[in-house]
Amino acid sequence: MATKKELKQLYEESFARESIRQDQIVEGRVVQIMDDGVLVDIGYKVEGIIPRREFKEPPRVGDKLPVYIMKRAGGEGLVLLSKKRAEETIIWENLSQSFEKKKILEGMVRRRIKGGLMVDVGQEGFLPGSHVDLYPRYNLEGFVGQKIKVRIIKLDRKRKNLVLSRRVLLEEERAKAKERIFSQTQVGDVLKGRVKSLINFGAFVDLGGFDGLVHIKDISYAHLRHPSELLSVGEEVEALVLSLNKEKEKISLGLKQLKPDPWEEAEKKYPPGSIVAGKVTTLTDYGAFVELEEGLEGLLHVSRLSSSSYLEHPSQALKVGEKVGVKVLNVDSQNQRMTLDRKSLLWEEMEKKYPIGSRVKGRITGITRFGAFLKLEDGLEGLIHISDLSWEERISHPSRIVKEGEEHEVVVLDVNPQEEKISLGLKQLTPDPYEKFKEGMHLKVKVIDIVPFGVFVELERGIEGLIHISQLAKKRVESCEDAVSSGEEVMAKIIKVDRKKRKIALSIKEYLLDKDEEEMKEYMGSEKEAKTSLKDLMKKERR
Repeated sequence: MATKKELKQLYEESFARESIRQDQIVEGRVVQIMDDGVLVDIGYKVEGIIPRREFKEPPRVGDKLPVYIMKRAGGEGLVLLSKKRAEETIIWENLSQSFEKKKILEGMVRRRIKGGLMVDVGQEGFLPGSHVDLYPRYNLEGFVGQKIKVRIIKLDRKRKNLVLSRRVLLEEERAKAKERIFSQTQVGDVLKGRVKSLINFGAFVDLGGFDGLVHIKDISYAHLRHPSELLSVGEEVEALVLSLNKEKEKISLGLKQLKPDPWEEAEKKYPPGSIVAGKVTTLTDYGAFVELEEGLEGLLHVSRLSSSSYLEHPSQALKVGEKVGVKVLNVDSQNQRMTLDRKSLLWEEMEKKYPIGSRVKGRITGITRFGAFLKLEDGLEGLIHISDLSWEERISHPSRIVKEGEEHEVVVLDVNPQEEKISLGLKQLTPDPYEKFKEGMHLKVKVIDIVPFGVFVELERGIEGLIHISQLAKKRVESCEDAVSSGEEVMAKIIKVDRKKRKIALSIKEYLLDKDEEEMKEYMGSEKEAKTSLKDLMKKERR
């Protein structure tokens, strides 16, 4: 028969078993670790078992942990417990409370999925892409691995469905910041901020939870194609408040307005005729814009940017970003216009680069009836006049001497910066054939043309001379044909050479007179010699 003490113990155990309900969470203490499970004391001398698979790491005897009562397990009175179910239940209880009280949670972004992100806030929840930021974000990969603050906007415990939002928190922050900024700020104030994002037409600056816009035209006095040329995301800036519109929630900011306008001092700083260095910023069909300093650009017209007059487009002579020297022609600060010149500077350099008499090489780029153009370098051509192509007097067209595309060595004859011309010569590479013809020379010539006033003769190929009708014979002739015939070769004397006018005058008459004089001298010389010999003979006989 059971003792009184034993009956009390049995009663207490029976009461404990009856008070433990299924589907509740209680605190347990590990009392024994077995191969297939962990024995846990859940109070009132009632023990339960947790499957060993629910533990990633083996527990220790004495460890306390929350457990979920699943059901009784067998006749021994053991209760089936779940550690995992208890933890999940606690998490969902906490999440439900956070949802009801609209608490802010911090979670880790685990991965990017279609339509948004998966964020771990104790339980993985879905953060739609539209709720990541105040503005659409197309690149969400940058959030993976980052901790962010969110709020639960939808919770379905049965389906274990959790939807989160970061945007609602940002909107609340933005509303507070908006109220603070609009209540404390006036037009003309200078605010500090951080560049948040760059777009084609400007930059958004975070003023402390609320963004202001700096339009691209208000970033700098310089012409910008994109804000990224001067700004970068994350950069701290000071900006001037240009306008406030609380209803439309807009603040317009300006960066350049905190700097002096370069056009105000432009006329004094860059007087006409001054030579300065600048950077090519834009190329157009009609010229190039050159920046002398930030916000100060001048136009270099296509006709004034190269030493060549045959430029089809500025890109043939300049590149965007290239540094060039220019001369200021005119400054109009009121209309913010400046005209520049580069051509005259280039031509001034030509006098030193191509001294008169020097030999240079180039390619024939064009041929006209009056001469040929030869390219000396990119953007620079010189003219070989038809009269400087050959020593020959009669050239019908330059193409007889040179062909387009040919390379030739030439002599620099003249450099004229004022007229922007370089004169070149091809014939000057060889000696002037007129130099070897001197007055008084006797030579054989060929009659090539007969005219009423005389005959034209060829001294050698390309060199012609004139024998006047009065110089065709020692006696007067009525007609040139009476003295010579076409194609006939005759001896003549050069009586005049005009190298500038390329003219040579000859005379058959003078040649014949010279021959007569020579014969006379020969005769007189032989007669004198004969007399001398007779005197010597008479002296010998006297002896």
